Amino acid sequence: MAIIESFSDESDLKTEVPQGTGGSNPSSSVYLNDYQGFRGSKKMTESPSYKDISEIILSENEASIKKHLLASRINNIRASGGYTEQRFRSLLSSLLPQRFGVTTGHIINSEKKVSPQCDIIIVDKMVVHTLLPFDSKDIFFDIVPVESVVGIFEVKSTLNCQKAQKDDKGSSQSIFTAINQLKEIVNEVNISKNNKEKYLLGGNKTSNEEGFFTNPLIGILSSEHKSSMTDKKYKVKLENALFEFPAAVDLIFSTDGYLGARGNKDRNFLIEPSGNSVKLKKRYFTYIDEREGEFTKQQIISKGFAFILTYLQFIVGRPSDIIKYFDFK
Repeated sequence: MAIIESFSDESDLKTEVPQGTGGSNPSSSVYLNDYQGFRGSKKMTESPSYKDISEIILSENEASIKKHLLASRINNIRASGGYTEQRFRSLLSSLLPQRFGVTTGHIINSEKKVSPQCDIIIVDKMVVHTLLPFDSKDIFFDIVPVESVVGIFEVKSTLNCQKAQKDDKGSSQSIFTAINQLKEIVNEVNISKNNKEKYLLGGNKTSNEEGFFTNPLIGILSSEHKSSMTDKKYKVKLENALFEFPAAVDLIFSTDGYLGARGNKDRNFLIEPSGNSVKLKKRYFTYIDEREGEFTKQQIISKGFAFILTYLQFIVGRPSDIIKYFDFK
């Protein structure tokens, strides 16, 4: 195992990762551990740190929440949710390497099964990654082959642990609703997270350990969260919902200061690009919340995006059997 120190010249972020391109000796997990965040302040004459970036993200997040509230008050639900989704797509596009594409739309497999609408899809652009793009003034979405998908996110404006009930207006923002929506997506196109095969950039399969995994990152993003997300009475229900998930959710991340993921009893977050998330009974759900005072919003934002970037650096798309996609006999 090697220690990669990144995002801050104060070496605040330490991430254990497998050595080699995709892991010459792939480990069962990667931990974001012992990260205490950014300490002190810097003059802007120095090189910008990730603290500066996270403060910008936090400022944009506060503006996003205000726009969401305004849209909600005038009952424009489409504008409210759409703005939040677009903000996250734009943010991820600016942070991810160019080999990744960030879009929205539907996932299709070679059996002609099409997923429900996905708020955010991250694809590997070094393999075939779109079959039918819709890009006009009035409509934008992609239909992407499942083999190219390296990340799927459900986006909510505000997260809570309220169980969805009939005619309950607040249930659309429930974490359980988001999990169910992700379940529908992965079940429809047979996405799993137990693929042990490794590939090179460009989609060539390799038996060499110097390769990448193909298990997509699955998560839930939001601009704000309610206190129920950390209410202990919901913890077991939330763990059960996450751990029963066939292609398990990797993280729950709100940019107003909440990050939840599988981890250990020491509250270290577990990143599993190798697909070990199927061994869920040995895992724990852990979280950090800025309301508890241990971490600031900036530190949690740093951890959240570090989680996403760390996971994706070990993931590539697979080659598609394109003939099957266009065979309509």
